Amino acid sequence: MKKLVLLFFLAVSLAGYGQNLKNAEVYFYGIDFSHAKVYGAEESPSQFLEAFYGINRLFLSEPKKYDVGKRLRVQLKGVDLDPVEQVNKDTETTDLILNGFGGYQLTDEQIADAVKQLPLKETSGIGLVFIAEILNKSSQRAKYYATFFDIETRNIIDVWEGKGKAQGFGLRNYWARSVYNMMKSF
Repeated sequence: MKKLVLLFFLAVSLAGYGQNLKNAEVYFYGIDFSHAKVYGAEESPSQFLEAFYGINRLFLSEPKKYDVGKRLRVQLKGVDLDPVEQVNKDTETTDLILNGFGGYQLTDEQIADAVKQLPLKETSGIGLVFIAEILNKSSQRAKYYATFFDIETRNIIDVWEGKGKAQGFGLRNYWARSVYNMMKSF
């Protein structure tokens, strides 16, 4: 019986841990596409790099529509897209676009590595970055990980998996809709 009670309290505390991030003050860094894979696309890798830049810029140019604070129920201390823009710009594109229907999945180590690679100005607080995993044209879906981390140590605090349906005209708008729909799922 003691083990059952202990297990119950452990489960409740772990379930509540992610909820502790609600209303937390965070620095938002945008979407890291450096580990993403694209399936079924006809566009070139350079076109995707341009679209990735444009998608991230929507957090600044359309802040009401792409309101991370409101959608994830956190308070934004700041938005700094420079770190992900630098990482995305330096992305190796030789295997960005793949044939097939999927199967690629980020590991916990890749997510942690992506966080460690961000060139941040802040030295303390909680950071938030969306890490893109899959952009699948045939299923019209994309998958992202909303990753909360301690800025000082770069240790992962929590990861929320989100998926979004893509739609719209133009490469940027098509995949930007998946980000919008993913944020609505939280």
